[in-house]
Amino acid sequence: TPISHLQAHIKFAGEHLRDSEKAWEKVLLSDEAKIPLVAINLTCCVWRKRNPNTRAKLLGCYSAKGTGQRQRFEGPMDGARDAKIYKKLHPSVRTVRMG
Repeated sequence: TPISHLQAHIKFAGEHLRDSEKAWEKVLLSDEAKIPLVAINLTCCVWRKRNPNTRAKLLGCYSAKGTGQRQRFEGPMDGARDAKIYKKLHPSVRTVRMG
């Protein structure tokens, strides 16, 4: 994580440190995860080329009131892909009864 991102996170945390629980109930957070699709055998290691098809990339959302949808995607993230995925996650606002 670049230093500028870390500084932005620290600034955000400081600005919202005293926010009420009620305020945080209106926040929808997202997170990205890469999940292995193949079993991992710890007793034997075989060197092989990295295969992007052995992991599922997911982006999901959650709030203080519960979890929302998840979207699977392939390839690198960029602004255009972010926008498409977040549009698909937007109905989660109603799903977790945020508004």
